[in-house]
Amino acid sequence: MRKFNLLLLSLLLSFSVMAAPKKGAIVQVNLNPAGSFQIKAKIKGSLSKKGSMLTAKKLTASVKSFKTGMDLRDEHTKKKLNYKKFPKILVTDVKAKAGNGVAKITIMNKAQVVKFKYKDIDSKYATAKFQLSLKKFGISGINYMGVGVEDIITVTATLKKK
Repeated sequence: MRKFNLLLLSLLLSFSVMAAPKKGAIVQVNLNPAGSFQIKAKIKGSLSKKGSMLTAKKLTASVKSFKTGMDLRDEHTKKKLNYKKFPKILVTDVKAKAGNGVAKITIMNKAQVVKFKYKDIDSKYATAKFQLSLKKFGISGINYMGVGVEDIITVTATLKKK
């Protein structure tokens, strides 16, 4: 029985190690006075590898796909981002090399150039991490029952490389 348990454990561990990274973005949102939540989003598009450079002409995230784990918060998030008028967040002109990169992010027709750090997960995926100021995109005053959203959010995006 002990050998069977060890075999089962090693099989489970090997499957978790072999599992492919999941493409998408996780947005960490901190609340004031306390707490936080995450927004999970699907991303369309991929990175192109040219020598030591990673590039992308266009990446998009559908605001409608945003999930926070609470239906009411999902609804509030989508309304605050005016998803019917601005259904997508657009990332363009992505250029990255040696762990650093730059991209233009457009939210509700307001564009900002953002610097980011990235790491290659393996030969097929890379993860980028950066911070955004909501105020720079015209997003402010998010408050529900005395709990407000802080201005700086942290985005971690995992993308496929081609």
